[in-house]
Amino acid sequence: MSDWLKDVDNNLLNEQTQKEDSYEPGIAAGVYDVKIELAYITTNKDTGTQFLAFNFETIDDKKIFFNGVVQLLLRDSEDKGSKTYWEKDGKKTQYSGWTNLNRLCTVLKMTMEEIAPEEATIELFGEQVKVKAFKKLVGKQVKIALQKQETLNQNNEVKEKNDVIAWMDKDGKYGDEDILEKMVKRIEKTPTRPLSKKDKAKLDGGSTTSSDKKGKEPEGGW
Repeated sequence: MSDWLKDVDNNLLNEQTQKEDSYEPGIAAGVYDVKIELAYITTNKDTGTQFLAFNFETIDDKKIFFNGVVQLLLRDSEDKGSKTYWEKDGKKTQYSGWTNLNRLCTVLKMTMEEIAPEEATIELFGEQVKVKAFKKLVGKQVKIALQKQETLNQNNEVKEKNDVIAWMDKDGKYGDEDILEKMVKRIEKTPTRPLSKKDKAKLDGGSTTSSDKKGKEPEGGW
């Protein structure tokens, strides 16, 4: 197994990877035909925490920055053991970066081993940055169901980030199931998900309880 998949429980990952994100719910929410422009891992230099990030390009050249500033968690900080999952009441749940990669691989009929990231220098916000990039994903075309999520920025201002809630092939299928119509209806019903309870409490000047914090994917995840 590739080093980048170290400690990933494949059985657990496949069990928890659904065809869509489990939540109900710059660019409007909707279903888009896109080309993957960038797919890479960012690592916090202070903590070692790893996140997954995507940039997409629509067929009419609009840019979609996946999840805005908040990215999908792959590995916890080094002081927490660089885990690939969070745990509550003895039950493990893979971080959302892994489940999203697994969904994408299902759509593209590729394996996680095949898409292993490679060292690369890419341009981000006008600067050359060294990252681990998923070069084999660049240029691949898929459909994405894009929903908005309200979140708080560092200044406690409510902003909207982009969330991909489903991956599909060009015909709107995930595997053998046609989910396009379902996704369109879902986004029409809820184009934007409201602030999480944690963010709402923070905005209201309150604080979350220990039970709210226990067993949740750490900040920066989905």
